[in-house]
Amino acid sequence: MWPISRIWKKLRTRLGISRVVLVQPGVYGTDNRCLLDALRRLTPRVTRGIAVIDPAITTDDELHTLQRLGVVSVRVNLNVKGRGDAAPAVRAMSQTPGTRATLWPPACANGLPGCGSARHDS
Repeated sequence: MWPISRIWKKLRTRLGISRVVLVQPGVYGTDNRCLLDALRRLTPRVTRGIAVIDPAITTDDELHTLQRLGVVSVRVNLNVKGRGDAAPAVRAMSQTPGTRATLWPPACANGLPGCGSARHDS
């Protein structure tokens, strides 16, 4: 049996894919273990991830670990727990330079202004 990283490289080569972004599915909620396991096993130079966090409970250490393992963006779905305040998510993202956050407060379902992404590059 081939290791998954070798199979992954062969598939990427066959399809002509040079870079990959793995996105944490919403069904897993904030349990990013599967995503992080995949990022550890796959080619770090070409594979990045987008994790889901809960800014009310995600610590700075967890954010730094996500970044170290290849997570370059986080998603925060405020509809899941009935919260509409994006401020905690923005604060959490601002603690991790070079990351991007996508926020989905309840108003976004109606296409209202102020929805979308924020980036912190310093």
